[in-house]
Amino acid sequence: MLHIIFLILKIIGIIIGLIVLLLLLLLFVPIRYKGDLDYFDNGNGWVKIYWLLHLISVKLIIEQNHPQLAIKVLGIPLGSRKKKKENEQFDFEMETEIPPNQAEPAKLPATVEEEVEIQHTDETNSKIEQSSENEETEIFTEQEETSEQVEDTTETVSFWKKGIRAIQAFWNRIVSFPSKLRTIWKKLKATVLTIWKKLTSSKQKLVEVKEILLEENSRMVYVFLKVRLVRIIRHIRPKKFQLYLHYGFEDPAFTGEITGIMAIFMGWYENTISLEPDFQQTVLEGSLKFRGSVQIAVLLWEAIRVVFHKSFRVMIKKLMGKIKE
Repeated sequence: MLHIIFLILKIIGIIIGLIVLLLLLLLFVPIRYKGDLDYFDNGNGWVKIYWLLHLISVKLIIEQNHPQLAIKVLGIPLGSRKKKKENEQFDFEMETEIPPNQAEPAKLPATVEEEVEIQHTDETNSKIEQSSENEETEIFTEQEETSEQVEDTTETVSFWKKGIRAIQAFWNRIVSFPSKLRTIWKKLKATVLTIWKKLTSSKQKLVEVKEILLEENSRMVYVFLKVRLVRIIRHIRPKKFQLYLHYGFEDPAFTGEITGIMAIFMGWYENTISLEPDFQQTVLEGSLKFRGSVQIAVLLWEAIRVVFHKSFRVMIKKLMGKIKE
């Protein structure tokens, strides 16, 4: 009896040890990522994310603007078994088909009437087959025409034009954001005021909430959160980074504005970002190489420090207490 109990406890201990080991690996073994991308005539390159000596890896491969995703666990690509089974089933079906040479011989007609009926059925079957073949050829030609039209349209709109349009649309949204924000604020001003009145229920509460946010303790919390955020960004960002970008837009002023925004990031990576703005033509091409890692334990530690920070908890309790009253 004691032998069985010790055996059960041993199994439970092994299971708990494996779970603890797996948690430690997840926390302290970094998730690494790297990539090598370029676009000059066509988009080519790859981006890979892997963990624990490539035990689990996810790789995105781009060849001639066509992306492909490959996921591997223990070096075995996922989905390969399904493909093998499908191929085996397809081969088995092809093998089971009876060749035309080994088909069963046709039975001879016993009488003249049966021979006439057989000829009539053969003629009708041949007509049906001809009509079906004509329909299939028409459908196939229509599909070819539609595919050719789609290819023509995709060829006319190239990849770099799409990228330029996306960047211009994003920039226009950023530029028009203040005006949109003003209009939205004017429309929702009444509803926001009513919601705020419900939360505060009086002017005195509103004044108290403002006082809490402007306290010295709250200012210390803002500085603390800023430091935590900067450390997280420094931990996540690539350790090695190399960028070459040759770009130009129809509006030279827009090209200059993009150059100013990109110059902000040049302080993070000295001598690794090379920008070549072109104010005379519309062009977008370049290359990008990066490598970095993310450790879950670091992110978790920063989150724990924020949650258990005394000043932060005091500020949240004060705000929740004033809002709930």
